[in-house]
Formats: sequence, C-alpha cells, structure tokens
Amino acid sequence: MRQTAAGLLMLMSVSAAAGAFHTVRTLPREQADYYPWISFLSKGPAEKLPAEDAPLAYYRAFRVVVVQDPQQPLVFLEETVSGENGCCVRLASVAELDLVQLYAAFGLPEGGSEFRFIAWQSATAFTFSIGQRRFLLTDLGNLRVRIQERPPFSQP
Repeated sequence: MRQTAAGLLMLMSVSAAAGAFHTVRTLPREQADYYPWISFLSKGPAEKLPAEDAPLAYYRAFRVVVVQDPQQPLVFLEETVSGENGCCVRLASVAELDLVQLYAAFGLPEGGSEFRFIAWQSATAFTFSIGQRRFLLTDLGNLRVRIQERPPFSQP
C-alpha cells in the first residue's frame, strides 16, 4: 500500500511539473557571427506588422538557428523584417537562448542531448525536443521566453 501511494505521489508530481511554464532568458547578441557552423535553421511564418510600428517594414518572421557544438548546442533566435512581397529581408535582432537556465529549470543534464527543432506552432512559438523530452517555446521577440514541457513522444 505504501509503495502504491509513493508511486502515485511521484507520478502526480511529474505530471504537475510537465504542464508548468518556466521563463527562460535570452541573451542579446551584437551580430550573427555563427553562420559557418549552423547545423539547422528554420524560418517561421511571417506576421504583418501594424503600419505605425514599422513604417519601412511590413512583415516580421523569426528563425531558429542551431549550432551543434561538441560541448553543448547553441540556439539562436533571430528576428527578421521584410518589405512588401518578402522584399529586402534584414536581420533585426539576434538572441541566444540560455540553455543553462533551460536545463536547470527542467532538470536536464547539461550538454547531454541534442536540441532538435520539431515544428512551428505560430509566428512566435515552436516545439522542440531535448533527448526524449518535448517542449513548447512561446513569446518569441521578448527578452524572456516561456517554455512548457509537453507530453512525451508516443511509443510505437
């Protein structure tokens, strides 16, 4: 009976933790000097900007860039802006996702598993995995992003 209660309590605490959002900082970068080492890049859907916010740019899109360093992956979140019909794309900002803080928030071993992009969920949100664990990142474009663990991958 005690083993069953302890097991149930442990399962409930894991389930509660799996749904919690954690805020993780991004570290602004002066420039994107990592292009020769990119192992993955994905551009998300563009969103139209209000005219008063950007008189010379019409659309904003984010890119997720992964550099697989032997010690630990690096993940960069880029914001691009463009004119009408995708013309004149330029890099508006670059920030590095603080993986040390992400690993600590979710109890992940540092540098142990590869960061894998899964899919865009919206213009400012995407899913990714680290090892066998899956996550949702939201609030792209802010100094702090929100990350939530998602249900595990289904087993075949």
